[in-house]
Amino acid sequence: MGYVLWPVGIGLVLVGMAIRIWSQQHVRYRMKVARDLTTSGPYSFVRNPVYIANMVIWSGAVVASGLLWFTPIALVYWLGVYCVVVRHEESRLLEKYGEAYRQYVADVPRWFPRLGRLADLEMVNKYFVKAVAVEIHCPLILVPYVLKDFMLS
Repeated sequence: MGYVLWPVGIGLVLVGMAIRIWSQQHVRYRMKVARDLTTSGPYSFVRNPVYIANMVIWSGAVVASGLLWFTPIALVYWLGVYCVVVRHEESRLLEKYGEAYRQYVADVPRWFPRLGRLADLEMVNKYFVKAVAVEIHCPLILVPYVLKDFMLS
């Protein structure tokens, strides 16, 4: 079964990593550059693309693990952490950006992307290399499963 699970798991991790890199180019979190309210790139489709990417990466880890019991743990984790974190971040962003953020919330959905804005796609910008450097750690989530499946068998 690993011959199916591993490619699917790795594929999901890579898709999640690509979304994180795309998001990072626009939000520029953990980069030493000026930041403002981000509404471009993936942030023009959905307000939380990094968290969605994290869920895709975790899904890849769950699939690669081959551990069915890990699925509800991941779901509870996502719901618990992201519901709390997003509410906290939204209140801080509203406080910091005021009406601009209120308008952004009215225009862009929190979790389920509105796909009608293809002009805002902008997949690569001048922060691409920095974004890759900041997100290069993402595949490390698979290390325990590599050890489990390939080193201990």
